[in-house]
Amino acid sequence: MTRVLAIGTLRDLIPPLLWRLLRRLVGGRHEHERVNYQGVSCPFTLTRIHVGSFAEVHEKWAQLDTHIGRDVNVTRLRVYTVLSLAQMAVRNTRSGDFMTAGVSFGTAPLVVSECLKAELKPRKWFLIDPLDGSATSLQRGQTSYNTDFELVRGRWVQDVEAVWVREFLSSKVLDVMPEFAFVHLNTGDFDAEFSCMRTLIEKLVPGGFIIFDLYGWLAPNRQQMIDELLVDANTTSFEMVTRQLVIGKPALSLP
Repeated sequence: MTRVLAIGTLRDLIPPLLWRLLRRLVGGRHEHERVNYQGVSCPFTLTRIHVGSFAEVHEKWAQLDTHIGRDVNVTRLRVYTVLSLAQMAVRNTRSGDFMTAGVSFGTAPLVVSECLKAELKPRKWFLIDPLDGSATSLQRGQTSYNTDFELVRGRWVQDVEAVWVREFLSSKVLDVMPEFAFVHLNTGDFDAEFSCMRTLIEKLVPGGFIIFDLYGWLAPNRQQMIDELLVDANTTSFEMVTRQLVIGKPALSLP
């Protein structure tokens, strides 16, 4: 117990980037050391998200996000979930584009587009976010929201065609868009996302997925609103330990 407390205290005193370097030099994370992935406390290392190509790409782009204080573990598990479902969606479907609503620093779409660039051709990726400083998060006093459009566009992988939509998410914006194989909702604006949910489900091709980031942070009555809509729309869904809700449209219609 004394050793665990000592390690925790030392970690709190050392900058996150230096701490990760020290951990690698001494042979990685020990079983007794808990890792906090934005509220998900894990007592062991999830190897796939700390080692290999995903870890390298994620750490490269997550470093841009000042909202997480340079602690890339905050977004690590959530972005890995997005990548995993995106990969399943592209392999489950023969058509349908990708869409992210709520881009900010762009960690998730940057990581997924780079990791899946070969598989995503010739699909397009629609990125919806005004990125103009008037976002809901700024209105709530969250000044760490990214308003620099070029920060994300300038780093976008050239192998994946991006369609930038500098507007707030709305049914009007979606009406002119094609079908989707994968949708990531990350605006933090419940009213906008809820009002668009039925349209998004209609545009989702069989075998595709919608990831609804906000679900686990909603009040019970708002979760019930989402649940009732999903039952009425004949979808499948499950909540991840990351609090993300995964919504799927079955690839096959059973008799």
